[in-house]
Amino acid sequence: MFSRVRLQIVAVIAGAFLYAPALALRAEAATYQFVPPAVSTVVGKPFTVSVDVTSDKVYNAGSATIKFDPAALSASKIVKDGSAFSIWAVEPAISASQGTVTFEGGHTAPISGEKKIIQVTFTAKKEGTTSITVDKGSILAGDGSGADMYQAGSALSVSVGPGGYVDPGPSAPSSSDNTSSSGSNVASDLPELPIITSTTHPKEDVYYGGDTAKFSWELPLDVSVVRLEVDQSSTTIPKQSYDPAIAEKEFRDFKDGENYFHIRYKNASGWGPTAHRRFLVDRVPPKEFTVTATVPEKENNVTLAFSTTDELSGLANYEIVLDGGQAKKISLAEVRDGKYPLLAVPNGSHSVKIIAYDVGGNTTSAETAFMVNAPVKADAPAADQQTNSVWPMIGIAALFAAIGGLIGVIWYERNAFRQEKFLTKREADEVRDRIASVFSALREEVDEQLNRLYQKPNPSAEDREVTRRIHEAMDLSEELLAKEAEDVRKMLSR
Repeated sequence: MFSRVRLQIVAVIAGAFLYAPALALRAEAATYQFVPPAVSTVVGKPFTVSVDVTSDKVYNAGSATIKFDPAALSASKIVKDGSAFSIWAVEPAISASQGTVTFEGGHTAPISGEKKIIQVTFTAKKEGTTSITVDKGSILAGDGSGADMYQAGSALSVSVGPGGYVDPGPSAPSSSDNTSSSGSNVASDLPELPIITSTTHPKEDVYYGGDTAKFSWELPLDVSVVRLEVDQSSTTIPKQSYDPAIAEKEFRDFKDGENYFHIRYKNASGWGPTAHRRFLVDRVPPKEFTVTATVPEKENNVTLAFSTTDELSGLANYEIVLDGGQAKKISLAEVRDGKYPLLAVPNGSHSVKIIAYDVGGNTTSAETAFMVNAPVKADAPAADQQTNSVWPMIGIAALFAAIGGLIGVIWYERNAFRQEKFLTKREADEVRDRIASVFSALREEVDEQLNRLYQKPNPSAEDREVTRRIHEAMDLSEELLAKEAEDVRKMLSR
């Protein structure tokens, strides 16, 4: 995301050089466009695109985020030569992982018409159709107002055909490497562009420390040889061959700053395109510094003064260790004008250590010692002491009152539970007695009906079987209900 404030600063600086007639101009619509507006290419072949500004009115600053699909394209180089911008608030940069090209710049005089800003070199990774677009942008008026005239950005269509392009770099293999036994090019069967990952340097735009850089890649089944190299150029074609092909490699011979890992595959058809992976290294610690402690008289507050810089990756944060204790992290914002306060430091001798961290994880430290000897406050008058002694007594009384109240609540709840339990038990006894009465009456009624059945002449076997089952069901139901009632009563008696 670009800072509108930075752009306006660039515009104001540039506006200071404007001539008087430009002040009468009004901000109108302006846009970014790609030249050419469409590209046809093949896998592995680089192509260059110009990002231009076109406007009918004057402008003197602008910014843009150019988006591309990192799975379909890779961006390898930016050229500023011949740019209409001469001041760069943010240098043009490529983020391969995010698929972006970004810049913020301006000029010291008004610009009009169509002008080139940057040129970017891309390489197609796979067949198909993709696009390059202006995701975000701004173009500021060059009439002194700094108004944003940006309206929209164009899109560039990229059509990618089968591979077959052999990079003619300084270390490109001989022509026989990319021809079949009959001498004809085998374009469509060449390896694809390698996809690179790293456990030591997972992000391309972040600095890392350490003396090793490890990279890995998916090795297709048909790849027999790989070529690898690490240097500080973004366009190197690697020379070192590994046969049989390997799927990972650890490097130690590289420099601090911006480095690149390069890799290409070879199969039976020849060599494929070269992939370039940027990685940033910072193994240089922040600059040496000192720390001083200022202790005002009659105070326990100490002011520490320290400051340092890191030229490569920049400072990340500080840590402070007081009297050899646990380290406390300090953000850069907490150190104002190179000073950091220590509050309520006890009387006596103390030591303090400040550790500066850069983004790469490197450290530089500084230590100092100081003495705090603030006067002890005089004892309060007797009347004040008597007044102050009342407060602990009030606190103790309040504590006992709270405990007493808690005990009362528990006693009340327990009594209420016991009362409820007694009533429930009594209800259970009544239920048990009612069940007995109901079953007694029910049994008499059933027996009376069964006696009538027996008085029938020659009762059938089916009638006798029904009678037997009714008696069994009555006996079993009465027994189960009596048992359940007794279980409830025993539970409530505990």
